[in-house]
Amino acid sequence: SITYTGRFPYIIQVDGKTLIPDFVVDGKKKVIETFGRYWHTEENIREKIELYKKAGYECLSILEPIDKSYNKFAEGQLGRILEFTHNGYEIVSIKEIDKSKKGRYSSLRIWDVVNLHCEPYNNFFVNGVLAHNCNYGEMWENDKIGLMERNIRHVRWIKQIDEKMKVIDYYWILKEIVGLEELEGTGYSSTLFDTLLLRHSSLVLPSKSHESHTKYEGAYVMQPQSGVYDNIAIFDLTRFYPQILLSELLDPAILDSYKKQNGDSGWDGYKDFAQKYISDGKPAVWLDIVRDMSKERVRLQNLPEHREKLAGLKGILNSAYGVLASPAFRLYSPDIPERITEVARNTIQSLAEDVRRWGYEVIYADTDSIFAQVPRDKVDELEQKLNDKLSDYGDFSIKLDDYAVKILFTGAKKKYCLISEDGEIHITGFEFVRSDASNFTKGLQEEIIRMVLTGRENEIVEFLKLKTKEIKSCKLEDIAISKTLSKELKEYTGTQQNYILAAKQAPWLRDLKQGDAVKIVYAKNYPHSVAVYQDESDLPDKVDVDFDKIIDAQITKKVEGIIEQIGISWKEIQGQRRLL
Repeated sequence: SITYTGRFPYIIQVDGKTLIPDFVVDGKKKVIETFGRYWHTEENIREKIELYKKAGYECLSILEPIDKSYNKFAEGQLGRILEFTHNGYEIVSIKEIDKSKKGRYSSLRIWDVVNLHCEPYNNFFVNGVLAHNCNYGEMWENDKIGLMERNIRHVRWIKQIDEKMKVIDYYWILKEIVGLEELEGTGYSSTLFDTLLLRHSSLVLPSKSHESHTKYEGAYVMQPQSGVYDNIAIFDLTRFYPQILLSELLDPAILDSYKKQNGDSGWDGYKDFAQKYISDGKPAVWLDIVRDMSKERVRLQNLPEHREKLAGLKGILNSAYGVLASPAFRLYSPDIPERITEVARNTIQSLAEDVRRWGYEVIYADTDSIFAQVPRDKVDELEQKLNDKLSDYGDFSIKLDDYAVKILFTGAKKKYCLISEDGEIHITGFEFVRSDASNFTKGLQEEIIRMVLTGRENEIVEFLKLKTKEIKSCKLEDIAISKTLSKELKEYTGTQQNYILAAKQAPWLRDLKQGDAVKIVYAKNYPHSVAVYQDESDLPDKVDVDFDKIIDAQITKKVEGIIEQIGISWKEIQGQRRLL
């Protein structure tokens, strides 16, 4: 007998028995583990198999479909499956399947192997087995075992992230540095500095003022010229904002006394006033804290055994600027962060002019960084000249942060990609958002960037031509984009995206609710030019796919701004000759 109370059973059969995850079949524990590329890593699979074995399950079977419509993918999957045979695991079934079959299970016999697909409530299936469900409410009602397993996976992933990033250790160090009794308060800069001021000098801060936020001009960010550049040295000013605060003697208590004596007369006489204020022995607790922490950071920076504490000190020092700009902080002093950004803008712009005067081109500058085009053998010399010049502006220092063999700008601020001299690629500002790409186009933009940076520009045209050709033969599931409803359909009002309007008109989506995911495909024969669905079999008519719109949204707009920097226009991808 089979005991199973869940909503979704297996539809596969091994040794004449239908197998169900984590359930007893004929009085004997048995489980089938699926192995795929969808949400598990190989390490996760191996770990889980061993856990099941220790629990007494016969975990010897791994099923994997081979989709004959994707030969390369099938070959790769087969290779991964065969790897398990070397570890003593039995392969139950490797069977070619046809993904064009209609319906969910109606045309499948109990021993058929089916590929990954999605049902309502984001229920993911591999080989017909419910393996992942993204709707907690549905899982609680229909699949408590699946919900439990999902939660276990999430805890495991969080643990792995923490082991790699040391997140808990970081916040524990913050707690110890400032003297907080509980870990919860470490996520708020205002709480950290409230506690620091209390522990440092027994200073009890005034009540919050509940003032509104005051806007001020931020950091200087240079508008870059689009293009690809070689040999770029990236220099960073060290501890820039904390050093400005110290050099300019910026302290809320001093500023308050200065304003009481001089009114809002600007900064011209402030520094002289601050120096006298300090020499008279009056308290400047903010400066004392920043200065003491800066000294401690310098002391620890070459001691690897203190790297956790060093990271904590860096985090606190970096927030010494921002917390003063927050109305939620008891010492809210927007004039100070405004002054810090003013000094920072003047300093970085003056340095950029110096670099140009010395004969080098400044490609980009951002807050505390300068990107200068300079031969590698001249970098040390330029760094020394920059540090010598910085003494004119204050107690600052600058160092080489990276050297880019090649860097690409698309003309937008804070958006560039580069390859370092060690061969590592860094990408900043490009949004590789998985939800706005289909299975077919995921990773496309990043691949084009890698081609540009690694000298494979001559492959790009043919690569994109192939992609635009292949996409037209894709099945619906491979070109659909997934969207999750952030609220109930009826709550979408005013200007609405086409897929929302279409979903409201679709009778097959009448049970759609907040948190549900839908698939979207540009279509010529559906309302609002999109076919919206959860399961393809629910659609009343075959979709007349609008491939022109799909190519424009998923390929052209993703890569056009990049390939233009190397002289390739989208017209060339379409078969027109390049204009000289």
